[in-house]
Amino acid sequence: MTINLNARIKVKLTELGKDIYRRSFTSINEKYRRPVFKPSECEPKIDTDGFTEFSLWDFIHTFGEAIYLGAPNVIEPIEIEVVERE
Repeated sequence: MTINLNARIKVKLTELGKDIYRRSFTSINEKYRRPVFKPSECEPKIDTDGFTEFSLWDFIHTFGEAIYLGAPNVIEPIEIEVVERE
């Protein structure tokens, strides 16, 4: 099985995952000392089933440092769903 880094995936973020997601945007605002992103844009987009969609590379970029052996989970369950595009 192969998967492209541009593949779309869906995960269910934990509260820690949501916090990391928010910080990834608010840190940009702090870096540039201006509101690059509005507060509403810093919130994860959660669908009616509780999933948030990412490209695989964006998920890795956002959560990579927080995922290691023994770390608190950023997603629960610990499964990544690949989004099938028609």
